[in-house]
Amino acid sequence: MNPELEKLIEFALADGVITDKEREIIRKKAEKLGEDPDEAEMILDVKLAMQNKETAASAPPSTPPPSMPPPSTKQKSSKVGDIMTCPACGATADSMKLSCGECGHEFRNTGLSNLISEFKEKIEKAETNAIQEKSTGLFGKLMAMVDQETDNERKIYNAKANIIKNFPIPSNKEDLIEFMTFSTSQSNGIPLSKMDKFAGTQGTYGHKLVLKNAWTSMADSIQSKAQFLDSNDTSFIANINEIHNKLDR
Repeated sequence: MNPELEKLIEFALADGVITDKEREIIRKKAEKLGEDPDEAEMILDVKLAMQNKETAASAPPSTPPPSMPPPSTKQKSSKVGDIMTCPACGATADSMKLSCGECGHEFRNTGLSNLISEFKEKIEKAETNAIQEKSTGLFGKLMAMVDQETDNERKIYNAKANIIKNFPIPSNKEDLIEFMTFSTSQSNGIPLSKMDKFAGTQGTYGHKLVLKNAWTSMADSIQSKAQFLDSNDTSFIANINEIHNKLDR
């Protein structure tokens, strides 16, 4: 299955419930990518069933403490996963949503305001640690002997790519736009010649393509997640798409 479609399915499964809107988006995405929409939906249902089964098996039985009042009508939710309390009306809300389903209050600065700073620090730390590492493998040792500068660059780029691939995509509008802007600019800041692209990741400068692909993949994931979080906010989606379209692949 196309990796982009797999990532989309993962986002849809994040809260344990698949809405009709999410199914429609996945089917359209599958068709656009040349995949069978029915097969994609079947895989989605199987993954959801397995996820719910694992959740039920691992969750210990629990009852609310006697002092805890029963949830109000507003607080009842069919969603499974992390929840938060709306500061405006007190209703519980899915932490993956951008606004309260009861009163429409938009969630801002919910602990992720420093996420971009944390991300940049990890990138900088990875660069520092990479320089200190000794080259391994026949190719790495030969590269270190022939061209130390390129060898250091290779270690730095690969270390950064690993951080980017494993860093969680944020869940609010401000951070999504900020991460989209940052990842797009970083990707475009790595120029590659046609020969470099043709040689691929195994070429002499393959580490540049590895890092560029990591930044591009992050931007693609942000665009997909934005669609799931609030596809009705046309201004927000348009902003995300405008930045994403500037990617130099």
